Amino acid sequence: MNYFRACKATAALIILLVMAESGRAGAPPEDTYLFQKSRGNYIQAFDALAAWTVSLDDYATIEINILRASELTGYPELYPAMLEWCDRLLGENARVASAPRLAARVQTLRNFLLLKAGRRDAAIAALDGMGCVREFDIIGPFKNEGVSEFESVLPPEKELIRDAEYQGKLFRVKWFRAATSLAGILDLSERSMETGNCLYYLSRTITVARKGAYRLCFGKSGYADMWIDGTRVFNNRKRHGFNPDQYCLEVGLDAGTHRLLVKLGDSHRAGVSFSLRITDEKGAPADVSEPGEKGAGKAGLPEIRSVLMPSTLSDSQATDARAAFLKGYYYYFTGLHSEEEREAIALFESAAEDSRWGAAARYYQALCEDELDRRDSTALKVLSLDPGFVEALGLRAGFMLDGGFTTEAFRLIDAIRSVNPAAASGVWMRANALTAKGFDTEALREARLLLATAYPSSGRAFLGEFHFARQDYGRALEQYAALYQMDRHSKNLIMRLAACHKELGNFDAAQRVLESGISSFPADATMRYTLAELVRHTGGVTESIPYLASARLVSPFDSRVLFDLGVAYHRGGKSALALYFLEEALSCDPSNYYIKQYIETLKPAAREGSNLLYAGEVQELERLAAPYADEPAVMLLDETMYRVLADGSYERSVRKIYKLQHESILDDFRQQYIVFDPAVDRITDVRCTVINDGAGTDAAEGYTHSLSEPESRLYYDVSARTVNLPSIRKGSVIDFRYRVKSEAGPVYHGAFSERVATGGEYRVMRLNIVVSFPAEKTIYCRLRGIPASALREIRADGRRVYRITSENTAPYRAESYMPPAFDLQPAAFFLSHRDWAEVQQWYASLLRNRAVAGDEMKKKLKEIVLPADGPEEKVRKIYEHVSAEVRYVGFELGIGGLQPRRADLAYATRMGDCKDMALVLAAFLQEAGISAKIALLRTRDKGEADFSIPSLGQFNHAICYADVAGGIFLDATAKMCGYRELPASDRDVNTLVVDAHGYAIVNTGGPAYAKNFDAARTEIELGEDGSARLSREIVKMGDFAPSARYDFAFDPQSRKQDIAGYWNGMFPGAQIGPVEVKSATLDAPVRYAYEVRIPAFAQISSQGAWLKAFFIPTDFYREYALMRTRELPLILPRTWETSTEIRFRLPRGYSPGSVPRSEKWTHPKYGAEFSYTDLGGGVIEARSLVRVTEYRLSRDDYPKFREFALFIARKEAERIMLRRDGSGGDEK
Repeated sequence: MNYFRACKATAALIILLVMAESGRAGAPPEDTYLFQKSRGNYIQAFDALAAWTVSLDDYATIEINILRASELTGYPELYPAMLEWCDRLLGENARVASAPRLAARVQTLRNFLLLKAGRRDAAIAALDGMGCVREFDIIGPFKNEGVSEFESVLPPEKELIRDAEYQGKLFRVKWFRAATSLAGILDLSERSMETGNCLYYLSRTITVARKGAYRLCFGKSGYADMWIDGTRVFNNRKRHGFNPDQYCLEVGLDAGTHRLLVKLGDSHRAGVSFSLRITDEKGAPADVSEPGEKGAGKAGLPEIRSVLMPSTLSDSQATDARAAFLKGYYYYFTGLHSEEEREAIALFESAAEDSRWGAAARYYQALCEDELDRRDSTALKVLSLDPGFVEALGLRAGFMLDGGFTTEAFRLIDAIRSVNPAAASGVWMRANALTAKGFDTEALREARLLLATAYPSSGRAFLGEFHFARQDYGRALEQYAALYQMDRHSKNLIMRLAACHKELGNFDAAQRVLESGISSFPADATMRYTLAELVRHTGGVTESIPYLASARLVSPFDSRVLFDLGVAYHRGGKSALALYFLEEALSCDPSNYYIKQYIETLKPAAREGSNLLYAGEVQELERLAAPYADEPAVMLLDETMYRVLADGSYERSVRKIYKLQHESILDDFRQQYIVFDPAVDRITDVRCTVINDGAGTDAAEGYTHSLSEPESRLYYDVSARTVNLPSIRKGSVIDFRYRVKSEAGPVYHGAFSERVATGGEYRVMRLNIVVSFPAEKTIYCRLRGIPASALREIRADGRRVYRITSENTAPYRAESYMPPAFDLQPAAFFLSHRDWAEVQQWYASLLRNRAVAGDEMKKKLKEIVLPADGPEEKVRKIYEHVSAEVRYVGFELGIGGLQPRRADLAYATRMGDCKDMALVLAAFLQEAGISAKIALLRTRDKGEADFSIPSLGQFNHAICYADVAGGIFLDATAKMCGYRELPASDRDVNTLVVDAHGYAIVNTGGPAYAKNFDAARTEIELGEDGSARLSREIVKMGDFAPSARYDFAFDPQSRKQDIAGYWNGMFPGAQIGPVEVKSATLDAPVRYAYEVRIPAFAQISSQGAWLKAFFIPTDFYREYALMRTRELPLILPRTWETSTEIRFRLPRGYSPGSVPRSEKWTHPKYGAEFSYTDLGGGVIEARSLVRVTEYRLSRDDYPKFREFALFIARKEAERIMLRRDGSGGDEK
């Protein structure tokens, strides 16, 4: 690549020039810091920062530099110098000493460094010295999916009842006491609590000894409200990252007791996090306590004095590039960069063109971007400004490694090493890249080089993970132990140390490590749970109970902890306590079937609707089927039961019993299949019994294999469990049953939509469908081909149950070109949505923010579309680009079957399924100013969607609808198609055109598309010996064109071989000349020509000769009308028109004898014309035109259609008779 060559060629020069500039006397220290950091020289960067800051007097710059130092804390080598620097700032810098909030910034960093040094007591003292509030009461999670839901008033806002319980997001919740981390932060994810689309309340009662002004300095992540004594003092509707001291309130409080209530929502970046310091107006820690610690009466209402902004943000506007950059950096590093307004990105953009600040601004802008392609494209902009920016090179190399593009990663890593051979990031990334390629020896060599650099911690971290992944726990432990001496406050490191000790059998050492870790991370539920597991392993289940109880105090709604407590008490013989904790666990995780199964072992209970399942003997069903012994097979029982949960997850129990009655169908039953989505489905209780002569043999549970293409498994997967059946024979009975436990409810936002079909080519003696669901959940039942009398609805135990039963459903007889099974099989649909409007609202949530045209797409659009292009020309160019560039891979099941990936990400990977490709088209078209939407349909070959049933499950394909020229549908999965060549399987079907704003049912038919047309024009020069030379030209349009285009583009030799085989099959010895392709572009019909020499074309006799006028039969009759009668409609693959024109030039001595008469067949749905003309001069012309304008012909239409097919067969078999008279055609 040119970029890499340029980078390597100029790297040394860049280093010399910039280092000379940065190192000269009087160079701005800020420039020195930025340069050294950009090159990966973090020790030099900190040295420049530290020396510069100690004597600074500018508040904003000091605060920015404290944040900059915090950014460098990824390297333990810097900790001692940083801690010393913090002490110097607090002791020597006058501005820090006079600014309490600035001093608190330093103390926050100092607290972090004290923890890293293992000085916990000093760290806690630092927290207390800043006035940190270290305990709160918490209740939640409650549901929160937007501002309106957050602003709804929930019970904790109305009353404070400590022992009250309320319905939370998924289970009942109550107040519990929670301490902050040793950093003063309350991070609910640390407690293994849900932090997505939820909110919590925090409560704290405080007592102040004197009346006065107090400052509440706090950090938060999502939406937030704060009340003091019922008066709201703060509200904010931004979601952003977390950092302490993001906000500061000054309030006046009377002496006495006050109640603080905080309502917290979540953010995508930081979950739910909160910290709070309370100081007096001078910044000294406030003397606050809870009732009982000091006596005090009830205080008056608070007085809101002011909301204090940080000095760094005090200017309303950034007046120059440096100010914009620093302000953007402040938003970024303090976490105030919000999801709604993206403040930091806008500020970095405004500094991006500045020669001094542009590269750094772009780098931090890249870090702010959430989407991978935007991060990558912004990192590229950094490198266009500064090719030696090591951090940006490292960022891109990381993307490439994560995506599996190791070759690209190596090029970027080489660029890093060219710029700065001492950069630890280059060595570390090269080691990782070598590992990804499987070059372990070389990777170890690189990692050991890191140990000799200024950053040995990077080498030890890599070596520890390298050996741990290979289960070499002794070597891993050696590296982790050395790293622990440098960093005493790392959760991951503590867990790795404990795991190594455990795997080596050092259980006491593992326990000591975890116990020490818990003292450093007292709120970490996972660490406590791991310790409980270790104790259970070494001392038994009951010994783990105190440790599990400790974990429960930290995380009272952790289903893992509650479940293990239940199991421990059960093993200890305390069934009542066991059941209590197990039911608590299930209430917290209602879709966890393992918990539910364990409960059922303690408290067996009848499953709702289970009494409605078939409980009789198989022999009873066999007796019912006795009258149908002449049928190949009979399904004795077709039974499906769904037990749906409140969140839309479900358990599906299936039982199918077959009686095999003919040898001819045995191969169809030798394997049974269960198709499922491994991301959300679990297969249990698989049992397949083959009964022969009354004796049953159970098959093995089978094996699981993926049905998805390897690339598609990166995003979605479809798997199948295959069960091989033992020794089936005529007369065998197969009893196949299994259970699928699906946790798909949250993935589908609580929606439930299932189709249960029955019948088909085998008779069904008994159908039984049972669907049980909570009474408060709405599920509709729609029937297709099943009489309404078969449905009953039952209510019991707070649940509703649908039951559908029927007996003796007759099979249909298989016929050629019959309707798909979807059209024929009786089916029941169970749906969460009443109509298509509700479906659209639900589906819009899956499409939200997904039709995104990223920077790469916008750049490409400017290349392929010209300003002068009209709407249709834009559509054509965009369609042809997407169809050629994005490769189709199928994501067939689960959420992947409904929700497209983001358009920019699908385009970046250059692959996607039909939904992804349709959305990429829509995003491109929208960016080009053309209204475009995704359109869902059921392709013609799969049957006809029933739009009276509002179910997306009917659709198996997605295309794009562009609102130009009256509306055009585009299918990017159809390769080598022009934009007006919609495939036959997509044509003339109804679609659901849908976006975030609404839906419409639109048919894909109309005159906008090229008709399916196939034409052949042939000139035949007959020889006196019956030979012939044919000159043939073919034209293909519409559905006939793409395959020909593909062959001519990618495999022309194979195409010629196919033509040769075609002719030699009819005329042995035929020789094919070169194939001339006259047109194969996407925007025109395919045209090609060739010559054929046939040694024996006409039949010669003494009186003359004869030949078939239409020597290439269409086999129309054999293909479509061989059956005398039909029970089912005839379904044709497409509508089409075929034209044939043949001119025969007679040999010398021959003249026309008899020529068939011209005839035509007319019908509204099909027709044909055959004509013969003596053009004179020894030339006879034969023409035919066959057209079909309907796809579906009913059984009543079929007899007439069969006559039509026989007419074609008759006309194509007719002969032209030539007589030998000595006065034939003109000389050739």
